[in-house]
Amino acid sequence: MGVWLLGEFGEMLINGSAKDPDGNPIIVDEEEIIEVLTKILEDNDRKGERSDTIICWVLTALSKLTIRLKTIQKRAKELIERYRDHMNVEIQQRACEYLQLFEKKWDEERLGIFEPIPIKGDLESKTVFETKDRPDFDEND
Repeated sequence: MGVWLLGEFGEMLINGSAKDPDGNPIIVDEEEIIEVLTKILEDNDRKGERSDTIICWVLTALSKLTIRLKTIQKRAKELIERYRDHMNVEIQQRACEYLQLFEKKWDEERLGIFEPIPIKGDLESKTVFETKDRPDFDEND
């Protein structure tokens, strides 16, 4: 679940819009996010079906984060490239598909493909929020 949350909302840890239980902003460096995801990949590599599912989630999270956290793009691509020849065909396919989407010809479509899942809910409880309120990142950020 944590990996999915990082993929969908990881930029909130960077910009301070994520809050701890006391309402204080949580601020994490982009490199810390990559380090955590790298560690999860290393801890789950070639350890069976359950771990293979986690690897797929991490590859998806990395790919999704590349449209919002520009400084991780190169590192995310390098991590995903490691799985092009994984013994699990599903991981292999996912890695190859994501690497294809990083090609220039997919620039316009990539934003829509890796867009966060829209969430609607009670904004007063602050348990969920609408994705339109999320910050936009451009090439200069």
